[in-house]
Amino acid sequence: MTDAEVFDFFNSNTLKKKFENTVTAKNKPPNQATPTKEVVIRTMKEYDGSGIGLLTSKQCLAAMRDIPNLELTDEERKELVEVGQEMCSDKDGRIKLEEFASHVAFEIRKKQNRKSKVQATPVMQQRSNENPFLDTPTGGQLVIQTNDSPSLSPMLSVFQFVGCIISFIHMFVLPKDNTP
Repeated sequence: MTDAEVFDFFNSNTLKKKFENTVTAKNKPPNQATPTKEVVIRTMKEYDGSGIGLLTSKQCLAAMRDIPNLELTDEERKELVEVGQEMCSDKDGRIKLEEFASHVAFEIRKKQNRKSKVQATPVMQQRSNENPFLDTPTGGQLVIQTNDSPSLSPMLSVFQFVGCIISFIHMFVLPKDNTP
């Protein structure tokens, strides 16, 4: 690979897409997608007997049980319906279908994001403990070469740098004594 090809590879979306495909393939079992807002609406419309887009809390609970691949416990479903009554109800206490479906879809995505963060955390911790510079030719050591003496050891250059900083502090930061 030439330098230009390597540069293009890392700047393109190829690497990002490859990573996303790997992560989603590991986190999701095959043929099991989380329900979208459209799926939630379609399922809830089956329980809307009046056809005006308003459901009772019992109808919402029954509809949520029929939503495919909805990974919520009965307790979480009840909590969602209670919140839906507070947020998405009309003056008679019936839940508005479209608004409640949006809320349910949001909560599903939020739960899925939390779950994926928990699954990704051990890998991220392992990567943060690794030294990314171990595969460099210097073994992760900082090598500073000056123009006047290229054969100086790295530690000597560090001492020169620290000496410059100390001189700067003495000249400009510390208070000056006006005594002769």
